[in-house]
Formats: sequence, structure tokens, C-alpha cells
Amino acid sequence: MAEGKPFATPHRDRFLLLVSTPEQIEELAVESTRKHSKLSSQGIMVDTLNPEFTLNAKKEDPAGFIAPNLLKHKIRKHLSSMYLPMRWTVEDAFRKEMKGKPLGDGWSRVPLCYVANRITARMNNLLLVGENLASNPTFFESSIQFVTDATITLAFFNHIPKILYRPISFMTMNWSGGRSKAKSLLMSEISKRRSESSEEQGLYKDCMQWVIESSRDKSTEYIARQLLSLTLGGAHQQPMFAAFVLYNLCLHSEYIETLRAEIHTIRDNEFDKLNNGTPYLDSFLREVGRLNPLTNIALPRKVMSPFTFADGTYVPKHNWICVPHTPLMTLPNAYSNPETFQGFRFVDTEGNRSTSRFWDMSREFPFWGNPKTGCPARYFVSLNMKMMAIHFLESYDFRVAKQAIRPTFSYHVLEMPHPLLAIEIRARKPEA
Repeated sequence: MAEGKPFATPHRDRFLLLVSTPEQIEELAVESTRKHSKLSSQGIMVDTLNPEFTLNAKKEDPAGFIAPNLLKHKIRKHLSSMYLPMRWTVEDAFRKEMKGKPLGDGWSRVPLCYVANRITARMNNLLLVGENLASNPTFFESSIQFVTDATITLAFFNHIPKILYRPISFMTMNWSGGRSKAKSLLMSEISKRRSESSEEQGLYKDCMQWVIESSRDKSTEYIARQLLSLTLGGAHQQPMFAAFVLYNLCLHSEYIETLRAEIHTIRDNEFDKLNNGTPYLDSFLREVGRLNPLTNIALPRKVMSPFTFADGTYVPKHNWICVPHTPLMTLPNAYSNPETFQGFRFVDTEGNRSTSRFWDMSREFPFWGNPKTGCPARYFVSLNMKMMAIHFLESYDFRVAKQAIRPTFSYHVLEMPHPLLAIEIRARKPEA
């Protein structure tokens, strides 16, 4: 309707300016990567997560986010060494969490969002804090409760004046004790690691250790707050996407036979085969992402000082610039039959990857954010989603539960799985 021209939509105390032409998106992406850019991704995180209230952060250090590039390179470098712990964690998480109401004949009805949230939380904790703390039941439950409390708090913030933020957040962030318990356990583990030798510290391959190494002169509380911010920042989109993946596997049974045949070729658990040798699974995940973008906007940046595009479009300070998610990923000139789910859209007739892997970025697939840099954890998330899908395919028979609800639920800029969405599963008999 805008015919490629920028347009703004009002959101409480700011406007969201949406741009969609290749030139505007390129300009936004380039400006976002400049050293002293007028556009800030951290500003978006501060506006979204309100760390002063959800993390009890100081105003002069509201977010405390570690440099995204450091995490991106560290995560990708150590992904192969994390492969077996990730696999074991997936298996353990499904065994503990994939439970529901018995229906008879071995079938049970599973609340999809609930189990996806808890399974991905176990996977995220492995990356964020390492095996020792991730396997601690008290830390797991307190971190889940912290995220729940913060989600409730932020939902309140969307409907109340800012003068009420402090008293409301004091109640919602402290009533369960989740944040204080998680923070205490984090500080204890950080102190323990800091007292160890450099050789002992070199054995850790997780975000906690990388934050410690990059924050030598910072307090233990500061590092714990950074880890809480990473926990909160990664607590929503990955479980939402995991729920969509499992739901679409149930919904599109026509792809199951081919996917199961493909994953049989990687049963020797070789990291390279799973990472690079699954074109059908890559394509299925990418198609799920294409039609379930999780948010209405992509590549959001906060304008820290007035910014003017080359075409003269002027954006005042404090507003957001972003691109429309779904319209770009359903462009007819980029995707044939763009509204139709085609699980193997990105695989050619010979079964080879014809265009892109799940983690690849482009203007027509802004799922991972800035096409110049991308989400720093996208390689971990991609491998994580593959492992979850493989375990689900190998371990269960599944189908969509009968329910009179839409599969998606809209809130603010989110397009999430409906909270009441359910699937039906049954343990799969081992193949002879």
C-alpha cells in the first residue's frame, strides 16, 4: 500500500518508521554497523527490556551487554565442542519436559508453548552458564521464574504511565524471588571461576566465561547482571520458534518420511554432517521461519540523534526505524506462491541445497536481523533447532490436537504461537 515509501506507525511514546526498498534497507544496515552510528540496537534492548527495572541495573549502566561480535565469534568457534553436550541436553530436556495429559493408546496431549519454553531454556542455559550450573534444578527453576516475572512486568509497562514503573516492578520482580535466587547462584559460580587458575578457566566454553574474560575489572554483580540480561534477551524468540517448528512438523506430515530418511544419514553424530549436510531439514526450518517471523518488524534500531535518509526522509530522536517482516518474506518476485508453505522450497529436485541454509541472511529473509551482521547466536540457534527437530522426529509419532483456536496470537509487535496451542504425541517404536 505504501508503494515502497517509508511510513510511520504510532506506538505509545514513539513512532516506528518502516522502510522497505533495497536502497533504504541497505542504508539502514550500513548505518547500523558504523562505529559512531546514530542508530542503536542497544537502545532497542533498553526500550524493550527496561533493565533498570527488570534487572535492577544502574542508570549509568542500564544494560551491560557484552559486545555482540565477541559472542558471535566465540559461539561459532566453539560450536563443534559443544555438540555432544547439546545433544545430551536435548535428549534430557525432552525426557523431562515433553509430558502431557494421557489420551489412551499411548497418546498424550502436550501444551506446546509450555514445553517449548522449558526445553529451549535448558538449551540456552547450557550456552550461557555451562553444564555445571545449567544442570542445577534450583537455578533452572529460578531462571524460568525470573523470565516469567520480567515478562509480566514488561506487559504491565505497556499499559501504565512511567511514573508507576518502579512500584509495579518492585512487586512483580520480587514476589517470587526468582531474580534474586538466579543472581545469587550466578555470583557464586562467577566467584568460583575467578578463583581458579587460567588452565582451569580455559576448560569452560560458555558465555559466562567469555563475559568474565572481557570484564576483568568489573564486579561479580555486574557480570551476573549481564548474564541475566542475556537470559532475558534470549528467552522469548527461540521458544516461540521451537513451538512453530514442532507444530509445523505435526501439521505437514507429507515431509516427515523424507526428513527421517535424511537424518538417518547422520546417526553417527558427526557435527559437520548435522551442521552442513541436512538440506531438507535446513529448508524446512527456513520455511517455518519465513511464514512465522515471530515479530511484525525486523532490524529495529533506535534513533539516538536525528537521522536523515538519502531520499530526504527525516527521523527525529528516540523513534525506531525498522523493516516490515512478513511483507518482505512473502514478496512474489522472491518466492513463488509466497503464502503457501513449501517445506522443501530451498532444495532442488536432486536434493541439493539450492539457495540458502537456515542461518543465511538476505534482504528478503530478515529473520536474523541486519544482513550485514546478523544475530550473534544464529549458528547456535540453528544447530539447536535441528537437534530438537531430529529428536522429535526420531522419538515420537505426532499429530495436531483438535482445538478451536488460531495457531498464532498477536501482542504488541509479536506474532507468537497461541498460548493454548497443543499437539498430541506418542513414543515411537524403535526401528528394527
